[in-house]
Amino acid sequence: MLPGKFYLADAGYWCSDYLLVPYRGVRYHLRESYRAQERPATPKELFNLRHSQLRIIIEKVFGILKWKNKIHFTAPNFRNLYKQAEIILATTVVHNFRLHHGADLDDEHNDIEALLPDSSTLDRPMAVYNNSQSVSGATESRRRMERFRDNIAQAMWDDYLDYLNHR
Repeated sequence: MLPGKFYLADAGYWCSDYLLVPYRGVRYHLRESYRAQERPATPKELFNLRHSQLRIIIEKVFGILKWKNKIHFTAPNFRNLYKQAEIILATTVVHNFRLHHGADLDDEHNDIEALLPDSSTLDRPMAVYNNSQSVSGATESRRRMERFRDNIAQAMWDDYLDYLNHR
């Protein structure tokens, strides 16, 4: 993971240097906001609303990739997480190439799997999590990302209030 980059994850995970999660115990899903017919009332509600919107877009993109590339229909037969990420990147690049150039390859060539080398070359040992990381290190990582999330939420809230005041 590159510094300053992180994954968007659901509330089943904890914040860490690599995961940005919504606030727990705060309204999250768009349906909840719509049913309540309320605008976000706090920076945390606004953050969770935007987090939910972004996750929906990401899930739609993965749906398109799965539909267009057979390799995504089943769980990968290799354990290397970095290779799995590279396959997602490769299928995304092919998809974007098709969109940009108007190419609609026929079904025979519509699967990135045919372009990949034999899966035995992709199945290198997966990186193992270092269990020696101290609990205090994990706690500090979580606190660091929670502060980062709080700063994002506050900046979004300030922009939102400015928007409401000037429309």
